[in-house]
Amino acid sequence: MSIKTITVFVDGGPASDARLAAACDMALKHAAHVVAVAFARQFDMGVYAMPGAEMAMDLSAIDTARAEAKELAKAAEAKMQAAGVSADARWASSIAAGLEETAARAARHSDISIVGPAGGDGPAGEAAEAAFEGALFGSGRPVLMLPEGWSKPVGTTVMLCWDGSHVAARALQDAMPFIKAAGSVTIAIVDPEPGVDGTGEEPGADIATVIARHGVKVEVKTIARAGASVAERLLATAEELGADLMVMGGYGHSRLREAIFSGVSRSVLEAPSVPVLVSH
Repeated sequence: MSIKTITVFVDGGPASDARLAAACDMALKHAAHVVAVAFARQFDMGVYAMPGAEMAMDLSAIDTARAEAKELAKAAEAKMQAAGVSADARWASSIAAGLEETAARAARHSDISIVGPAGGDGPAGEAAEAAFEGALFGSGRPVLMLPEGWSKPVGTTVMLCWDGSHVAARALQDAMPFIKAAGSVTIAIVDPEPGVDGTGEEPGADIATVIARHGVKVEVKTIARAGASVAERLLATAEELGADLMVMGGYGHSRLREAIFSGVSRSVLEAPSVPVLVSH
């Protein structure tokens, strides 16, 4: 995989500029094109379409939301032009399709999407949550989540979270452009289970060999939970390594979204301290 098209979601929140700057930096490194997508605020029109329901919504609010999204797109385009990258910006109305599907459609037409942390209050938080869920679950493409306030480079020191699962393997493949360009790559394994049904007789050795064949120098680090959660140990290890990119799969053993969002992936992605590339 190579990175030639990057989608970045802008929502008017304080982290939007950081995401846009990261997208531009990535585009310059990979000779890629950036597409900035600004959302119109979502309104639930279903209740107002019911027979006998009163039209309580001021429909001018829809026009206002669309105008705000257009201004966000216009501002993003100016910033990308100033950064000297190949880029375009667009706004997307989510009134009919919903924010998640709007985000999924945009993300499908790129090699990677950049989003903010899942969750948050207000319209910007709603848009950030929908961008993450739509891009991750509906696009079939990797998602890069940036922590609030992140302004450092991304991908110079990479930590791959490895549990031997197919989603971890998918994330590894999606992250190869970063892994090949990184100065340091570490495979992190929490409480590995040696054996053919686990992570190998020597946990991490097999996947390290696969990565090394790409000309990458890689180290394996096994981590004990020591009473902490897997997410806590992974984030702590990433900080100890000085990692500026964590790579992980998007769910564990269950395919149900409720289980996904209560597991390790969700715990990491709700409050990441370093950028996280996640694949589903």
